[in-house]
Amino acid sequence: MMAFSHVLTGLSVYSMAVHYTDLPWGPATVGAVVAGSLLPDIDHPKSWLGRRLLPISVPLTMLVGHRGVTHSLLAVVAMAFVLTFYGAVAGGVVTALCIGYIVHLAGDFVTNSGIPLFWPIKRRYRLPLATTGGIVEPVIVLAVVAWAGVVQWGALRGIVGGFGV
Repeated sequence: MMAFSHVLTGLSVYSMAVHYTDLPWGPATVGAVVAGSLLPDIDHPKSWLGRRLLPISVPLTMLVGHRGVTHSLLAVVAMAFVLTFYGAVAGGVVTALCIGYIVHLAGDFVTNSGIPLFWPIKRRYRLPLATTGGIVEPVIVLAVVAWAGVVQWGALRGIVGGFGV
């Protein structure tokens, strides 16, 4: 998926998580979701994030290639562990970052290229519904955004139901 697609789906899924849990919604968590939804592509110098962090993305892609360790569950667990136990990051921000990251992995999972979910095992897992940047990608993104909209609309109707909405 493309960067914009990852960000939209990450924010949409996080908004649903907020609706069903006590996760916080605010500038820090929204920023964390956006960062998490872009972070797996740090291993690609031509990605949105990779272009901005070339001193990191170029060596990383030379070491592990694109869609290697950064597109695995190991990366999510390691990031959560380091930020939780060694960082000064609030739990809600770590959760938001992880949700964005996992949604990115899910987005790449539905592409033809797939992801090495259980890296270092090289097998790629995929549900090949779309190609990155292809015509089906925006349909998938629209479906996720619409799903989040329905969830949010249900919440809104509950709040303002007495106003004839």
